[in-house]
Amino acid sequence: MNATENPAVQSYLKKVSSLLECPRQRKKEILRGIELLIGEHLHPDGSVRYEEIVAAIGTPEEVVEAYIGTEDPVKLSQSLKRRKLFWIAGILIVVLLAVMAALYAFDIADKIAYRDGYFVETIVPDSSMDLDPGSVVGVY
Repeated sequence: MNATENPAVQSYLKKVSSLLECPRQRKKEILRGIELLIGEHLHPDGSVRYEEIVAAIGTPEEVVEAYIGTEDPVKLSQSLKRRKLFWIAGILIVVLLAVMAALYAFDIADKIAYRDGYFVETIVPDSSMDLDPGSVVGVY
């Protein structure tokens, strides 16, 4: 049995991955290193329990704290800022597309409403003209 096939290993790596805030490539490297560490503690049949993993290398929180302590804080901060900007830009794009789709839908609905019908326009003479009030013309 491979280490990644073990449910306890998968659970441990998933917890570490969720706690780890770093670039994707660096996260893959760290998780691969943790997987190799866990592989050293596998039983001959390839099994290991979650508690044995925690006893051997520490809790996921401890592993993430150790990682944060070894990384350059400036690079880590820049990475987090980029990720935040990426999410903000993505949300703005989605909102913009939703507004554009709504406006397009309203425009189509307006065009459909007048496609087969007609509308009434009432022409009222200018007050400077000497026409009697009953001379309002309706165009259909």
